[in-house]
Amino acid sequence: MNRKLTLITLLIFTSFVKAQIYIPVEQGLSGNNNVGIGNSNPNAMLTVGGGAPLFLNRGASSVTPFLAVLNSVNPTDAKYGWAFYDNSTNGNLDIFRRNGTSQGIQFMSFNRNTGDVAIGEISPLFLNHGSSNSTPFLAVLNSVNPTDAKYGWAFYDNSANGNLDIFRRNGTSQGIKLMSFNRNTGDVAIGESTPLYLNHGASNSTPFLAVLNSVNPTDAKYGWAFYDNPINGNLDIFRRNGTSQGLQFMSFDRNTGDVSIGTSNSNGNKLAVKGTIGCEEIVVKSASAWNWPDYVFAKDYKLKPLHEIKEYVEENHHLPEISSAQEIEKNGFMLAEMNMKLLKKIEELTLYMIEQEEKTEKLKTLVLEQNKLISEQNKRLEKLENKP
Repeated sequence: MNRKLTLITLLIFTSFVKAQIYIPVEQGLSGNNNVGIGNSNPNAMLTVGGGAPLFLNRGASSVTPFLAVLNSVNPTDAKYGWAFYDNSTNGNLDIFRRNGTSQGIQFMSFNRNTGDVAIGEISPLFLNHGSSNSTPFLAVLNSVNPTDAKYGWAFYDNSANGNLDIFRRNGTSQGIKLMSFNRNTGDVAIGESTPLYLNHGASNSTPFLAVLNSVNPTDAKYGWAFYDNPINGNLDIFRRNGTSQGLQFMSFDRNTGDVSIGTSNSNGNKLAVKGTIGCEEIVVKSASAWNWPDYVFAKDYKLKPLHEIKEYVEENHHLPEISSAQEIEKNGFMLAEMNMKLLKKIEELTLYMIEQEEKTEKLKTLVLEQNKLISEQNKRLEKLENKP
């Protein structure tokens, strides 16, 4: 009865696939004990099709797949297609791609005990739900054994702190830590010996961005740290120079964009520098028209007499229009304004010198005329003295 039902089922299936059914030799229709649909010489327990047949094989091994779609009626000789193996060594499910050889390349493997998935053979991708500090939960490596592979990338669920650690295998099975994500804060540390930190929960003591010499940004004593100042909201940049605090290198005002170097207070200046500035050249430009002191040379310019300058200096101890030492110490001075005032004094001094030159030339002419007159008078006296 069962045999009749089987034959009826196969006949119905055949009517749909429009292929001939070959059953075992006992029925006198096939050359072996296998069943073939559209295949007169089935090489597996069930073979469907002839050009690229589908094989179902219960006597599978590492050499013979239990399921395959291949380009040959002989699954062990076929060189193109897909083959599924029950690995007789470890019991894993191995999926191979036949790419021109009867062996092919391993495309994927499923661990029978853990369910871990390895994709690829030369540089396999591992998916591991039972990961630890020594075994990554995700890895792209150069070996089918993730604990022994010496090249590639490995992602670990750190069992000590729960962080996500990313390692680069660079010739050793341990490798170097490339990046770490804090499980509680989401902070990111890039690198191991001099890590780069990205921290969204920053404070005065914890930078939001840092390149330091320690995996702990609050303890690191060398490197650079960027802080979001919670008091004024400014961006403060510190240089760790042997202490965990370091010295403030630069500050950016959150409201004005003013920049302070070596100090935290710009005092209303767009750029404030505590210390000296070294440069090759400084170009000063004015937002409005310059009142450049060429007007000193105008014909209607009234130059103060020198005796008035003398009286002013004796009374005030500095030149007119120039700030006193006390004012400079208190308020400093504007570089462009001071340069213009000094130029004005130089131009006035030039006028004084020109005026003095004119007076000197007049005196020289007068002296020459006087000398000529004296000489003539001397000659006349000599004539009178020489008369008998």
